[in-house]
Amino acid sequence: MRGKELYGLLQEYFPNEAALSWDNVGLLCGRMDKDIHKIYVALDATTEVIDEAVRVGADMLLTHHPVIFSAIKRIEERDYLGERLLCMMENHIACYAMHTNYDVKRMADIVASKMQLKNLQILEPTVADGSEGIGYTGDFETAM
Repeated sequence: MRGKELYGLLQEYFPNEAALSWDNVGLLCGRMDKDIHKIYVALDATTEVIDEAVRVGADMLLTHHPVIFSAIKRIEERDYLGERLLCMMENHIACYAMHTNYDVKRMADIVASKMQLKNLQILEPTVADGSEGIGYTGDFETAM
């Protein structure tokens, strides 16, 4: 699948607009026209994760937490972030992050379901009508 098609599909379910204003989500490193055959999924783009993505021949690293969070003034190997970005670029690995947009659109639902919470209320609304937000509060079926 072409990167552009995959990114469009991810945007359909977890749009960047659903992220909180301070967040940095979406395609953070890579080309839109790249063919994506293998995706490595991880919480963070640590050195170990990137090394493993290279080892298994991943075309894309899909993370929850963004590897780039604020402005970068340089990319070079003597810097921890720079080294990770260079490794991904040199190995043609696209990096895509779904952080608070994923939290809003899916994460809270998964956790609430697994914990079998009842009487759900959004913890921190992110839209004016209160229909979406970060996290839930809820009740267990029986006291713990």
